[in-house]
Amino acid sequence: MDEGEPSGGGMATDEAGGGGMAGGESGGGGVDEGEPSGGGMATDEHGGGGMAGSESGGGGMLQPSLTEAAPADIAAAGATDVVTVTTTEATSEEISSYQSIVESTFTSATYSTGTTLSSPVRAWNSKWISYDPFYRPVFTNPYPYPLQVVYDYGGRPQSFTVPPMQRAVVNVPQSGVYSFTGVTRPNSGPPSTVSVGSFSGGGYQPAPGQAPPQKPTGPKPIKNALVQVSYAGGKSEPFRVKSLADLGKDPSMSDAEKVLLDGEIPAWGQWAKSPKGEKMFEITETQLMPGIKPPGQEPLPGYKIQLVNAESSTSWFNRNKTLMLGVAGGSGVLALIAVAVLVLRRRGGGAASG
Repeated sequence: MDEGEPSGGGMATDEAGGGGMAGGESGGGGVDEGEPSGGGMATDEHGGGGMAGSESGGGGMLQPSLTEAAPADIAAAGATDVVTVTTTEATSEEISSYQSIVESTFTSATYSTGTTLSSPVRAWNSKWISYDPFYRPVFTNPYPYPLQVVYDYGGRPQSFTVPPMQRAVVNVPQSGVYSFTGVTRPNSGPPSTVSVGSFSGGGYQPAPGQAPPQKPTGPKPIKNALVQVSYAGGKSEPFRVKSLADLGKDPSMSDAEKVLLDGEIPAWGQWAKSPKGEKMFEITETQLMPGIKPPGQEPLPGYKIQLVNAESSTSWFNRNKTLMLGVAGGSGVLALIAVAVLVLRRRGGGAASG
């Protein structure tokens, strides 16, 4: 790894991220003080992707399921030289490819009741994003398959690919927080993983004579924040996340407050009070697949949420059976939503920076 690279994925904040190496290397958990910090912002990293308790409720801590890989593969990928990749606007060919995958692998998933919000989409492992000296995000792909990353840039879907078992850096000169969908799949066949994460923009490699980028800044995360899912089909009991970053009002979402849960998962809603009078963020929408599908009242990626007062006849699952993610057969292969990827076809415009 290159010495002197800030490490840690997700959104840049003013605090150091949790766990991992405290040196200036770019591969994984620790963060040098004052540099862009990682996905599990200002808290210890998530432990292995499990949840603290199988359901939300009672104000207990709920942790998302994270993307996982073999430790040897993570170490091998993290030791590779960083390659520079270019973002491109998603093409109709890419959409057709996704749609073909869905049609060939989709199967109806069986959920126990209409009151549980969950999906096979996981939260991105924040240790797999770092930042180089120019504050550009460096993605680590510890899988033997290409990692395709899709995100919105100026309202247009952009994508880039991280080669198997390698690290790649991308220029994203416009400052801000960008949530993405990461998909790994073999050259032929269905996706093997689908995950959601976030990174900070504002980094670029300056041209000769050009001023270097300024260090991205972000809000100080709230630790052990109390949140509640509040959908038309039901509400959850209040539960806690390790960290919540308030990104402010989002004009594209009717000025709803936008937050990041555990440094990675986007959500919208408003601040409220819990029944006990504690400050609580009420989630009214999330984004199951950023860059591919717009926000909606869908499962929080990586989390399993119990709706305590849901009406099964109007539950998200019953209203969106054709949009659900499925687990194909007994192999546990993830399939993307067919309708979701059609959003890309309807979006146009120019590409982000290269």
